[in-house]
Amino acid sequence: MNYSKCLFFSLVVLIHTENTAHADRNFLWHKINENCVPGYINKDTYQPCSLVDINEKIAIYKVDNDKYQYLLLPTDKVTGIEDDKLQKNNSPNYLYNAWLAKTFLTERLGKPIKERFISLTLNAKNARSQDQLHIHISCLSNSANKIISKIPEREINTNWSKKQITIPPYSFYYRKISLNELMNSNLFKSVA
Repeated sequence: MNYSKCLFFSLVVLIHTENTAHADRNFLWHKINENCVPGYINKDTYQPCSLVDINEKIAIYKVDNDKYQYLLLPTDKVTGIEDDKLQKNNSPNYLYNAWLAKTFLTERLGKPIKERFISLTLNAKNARSQDQLHIHISCLSNSANKIISKIPEREINTNWSKKQITIPPYSFYYRKISLNELMNSNLFKSVA
């Protein structure tokens, strides 16, 4: 599997990976708004986040009870992929920043990891427990990687696929995304 094949898939998959144990649908928003951003502004510390970038309007948060997974969270209130704020031309490039934040994952693993094994995922409105946009930064499972690797190269291009692939229990459409498109486009418009 080549780099662009991984990148196309990792960025457009909308799957349910959220831990639904949290009863508070604003748990992540409170973490960012009440702890991470004020801590950075007032005490020059990111805690409990791993990074706060006021200019990019993002925070990187290490997922509780998961050894390696990180989340990119907007420092502004953005409910999810359906939020109108994401359709604006001046919207922060959250997906590109999440891709850059893969360094937190590789650092935590303590060894290099091939980019094709890194996944950025988002949860659709009906499959999430939080009302704050968050992009999961983690590794593809072995089973997902095997399924993706079987997609014929000729079927991967810059148009949305006509047929779906199934990574149990969900099915997905897919398309190729170049690094240039990731850097310079608002992919939330494409997903919408």
